[in-house]
Amino acid sequence: GTVTTNVSEPYFIQSPSNNKQKENYNLAVIDTTTPFSVTQFDNYKSYVWISKDAIYTKSQGNELKVYSLSKVEDLTVNKKMIDSLYSKITTWLVVVVPILSVFLIIGLFIGYTFRLVYLFFLALCIFLLAKVLKRQLSYGDSYTIGIYAMTLSLLIGIVQFYIRELHIPFLFTIVALVVVAINLRTIPT
Repeated sequence: GTVTTNVSEPYFIQSPSNNKQKENYNLAVIDTTTPFSVTQFDNYKSYVWISKDAIYTKSQGNELKVYSLSKVEDLTVNKKMIDSLYSKITTWLVVVVPILSVFLIIGLFIGYTFRLVYLFFLALCIFLLAKVLKRQLSYGDSYTIGIYAMTLSLLIGIVQFYIRELHIPFLFTIVALVVVAINLRTIPT
């Protein structure tokens, strides 16, 4: 339940070079001699402060969380222990990454298969739109046209997934119907 070190304190653990969230921020600081204060924590420019009996963390919103070490059993953290942990993790990654990749591909396939079920509704909308524009289409033709017309909607859906502010209800259907309407207007009756 008490942290001791064999290094001069405060001891800073640098952030990885690929962490560009805040410049000059440390991943962690170990200081078991200085009493905790928010001002000192800010001066350390660190995400984690390991003190004598607790671990203090700061989130991106500057929310502080405290984890007591009173129930932690004896543990020695050194290079040998970190290397051992790293080798165990990398051994499992060789197995886990391909398995997760297969499940991801299957999940994407199932997700896009449901789009084909949704296409039954879209084909009905295309069929009705063709009637309004006085074009003769069968429901089967409408379904086939819907497969091609939803391509732009799928691309916009991917962008919408990453930019939440662009979320517009029924955008998928609206874009597909606009594509169909433009194409039906350009072809002769």
